Amino acid sequence: MGQQLSETQADLGRERQTGIQREQFIAVLGHDLRNPLAALEAGLSLMKRAPDPRRTEFIMSAMQATIDRMNAMVGNILDFARGRLVGDLPLRFKPESPEVIVTQIVNELAIAHPEREIVLDCDSATPLMCDAQRIGQLVSNLVGNALTHGEQGTPVVVECHESEDEFILSVTNNGPEIPMHVRGTLFQPFEQGAESHASGSLGLGLYIASTIAKAHGGSLTVQSSSTETIFTFRMGKGAGLGLSMVHGLAAQSGGRLALSSQPDQGTVAEILLPAASSEALSHVSPVEMPLLETDPLRILLVDDEDVVREGTAAMLEEMGHIVSQAGSGAQALGQIRSQPFDIVVTDYLMPSMSGLELAREARKVRSDIPVLMITGFADLAEDTASDVLRLPKPFRAAEMARAIHDAMAEEMLAS
Repeated sequence: MGQQLSETQADLGRERQTGIQREQFIAVLGHDLRNPLAALEAGLSLMKRAPDPRRTEFIMSAMQATIDRMNAMVGNILDFARGRLVGDLPLRFKPESPEVIVTQIVNELAIAHPEREIVLDCDSATPLMCDAQRIGQLVSNLVGNALTHGEQGTPVVVECHESEDEFILSVTNNGPEIPMHVRGTLFQPFEQGAESHASGSLGLGLYIASTIAKAHGGSLTVQSSSTETIFTFRMGKGAGLGLSMVHGLAAQSGGRLALSSQPDQGTVAEILLPAASSEALSHVSPVEMPLLETDPLRILLVDDEDVVREGTAAMLEEMGHIVSQAGSGAQALGQIRSQPFDIVVTDYLMPSMSGLELAREARKVRSDIPVLMITGFADLAEDTASDVLRLPKPFRAAEMARAIHDAMAEEMLAS
């Protein structure tokens, strides 16, 4: 009985901790989505109010970068759905330019806050082994914090440079001194005094930034006086992080790092990774690729969301294809029975008839018709047909072109 009680109490404790982490994760996500949403809203407002051709390219580029960052955040939701809670930051280390990362974030926030001046001075040329998305989050949170709590009418100064062995980023704003008793909890989550001594916000931004800094083997510190506050992020340029990065990369790929050492014989490092199946390899979508040129195809595009369907149709027409549209599976089947389409491109999640059900019904009408299914789900149901190629959302024109090419090629091989 005593053992059962202890196990029950342990289970309740784990459930309580999971609930706390779940709420914490949702709050973190909501916080981090605000800056990119504000940038998109401001960019659209600028283009509507004063469509200056000279600025359009810059605004569109910044908005695309913002969309990419939001897409990466959606990836975090999928990580969470697979059981990764906020305390376990998935990191993807590779050589990145810190100057490019910082400049992108500063441009994004400048669009979102046109009434404020952000001064950027960055001369760090050496690539860093880091997770670009996470470092971008750190910069965004620090600069966003300075814009919120800095004295209005004064600039926020962002500086980044490098010493012989470390990268240094500082964000400075004018304003009142942060009280000493507040600094002790400044990087803790949900401390009302932490980042919100002036506005009463949740106090998540600095906690996220501090967590990212520690995950990179770095540090985040604060200095505050009666005239200015400076947050400084320091990260080593490789010293002491090599094996940690290798271990993290192997773990994120489902593998592990094994080390063995013998006196006078040396050390052996082994990276053990799971093998990929041929089916998994067939569905790998390249991130960056040139746009494939193909002969014009007669494409039936099926999606119940009008705006999404129109945007995808425009993309396909720009590739030179002839596109017909259907807003439901039933409409699509009617057109398949009466028109000789080369391929069907359909959304997966639709009312009444899903994309998978449409693929099955379409094959009853024409057994040889290729079907490309667009989905926002990381994993579809187990009964997904193996001969239906999948294209994950969001996608770019090059990825769509490659997926159509692969679907047509598979059908040719099958016939």
